[in-house]
Amino acid sequence: GYAVAIPITIYELWYAAQYTTSVTVMMKQIEQTAIPWKSLLYPVQRIFMAMAHCAVMILLVKSGYLTALCKRLQAVGQMALSNYILQTVLCSLFFYGYGLGFYDRLQLHEVYYFVAFAVALQLLWSSLWLKYFTFGPLEWLWRSLTYKWQNISIRKPLATKLFPARVMSK
Repeated sequence: GYAVAIPITIYELWYAAQYTTSVTVMMKQIEQTAIPWKSLLYPVQRIFMAMAHCAVMILLVKSGYLTALCKRLQAVGQMALSNYILQTVLCSLFFYGYGLGFYDRLQLHEVYYFVAFAVALQLLWSSLWLKYFTFGPLEWLWRSLTYKWQNISIRKPLATKLFPARVMSK
């Protein structure tokens, strides 16, 4: 994939530097050209670059270098509803006026810091939660509603020993 995509990318950059000196020149070229042959290379470049990136990720996963990350991502996926709601609450509290009010006050690169924090929080929280519980809190609630409030245990057997349920007296 890289053997095809990188030369096409280099050619596109060279062509843009040589023949597209301004937006006006680019618009004139678009108006005068019936079929923009050069622009047909971009989808080919994207496909081969995506295939190459996917192949690298597959090789990294199969090699075992990303085992810990894959386990944490699996935990985040298992708690998808809870994480979605958590992310919505975090973002609304961070960006809107009833929270910290950072909407439209950050540069684009500064927003990525918040994104990295939110992702790291979800990776950590999901792994810790699923260490002791079978489902996320909202996934458990959803299952309970789906099964008409049947007694569905949220705790793992190990967590039951660590956090024993209270015995109800009659």
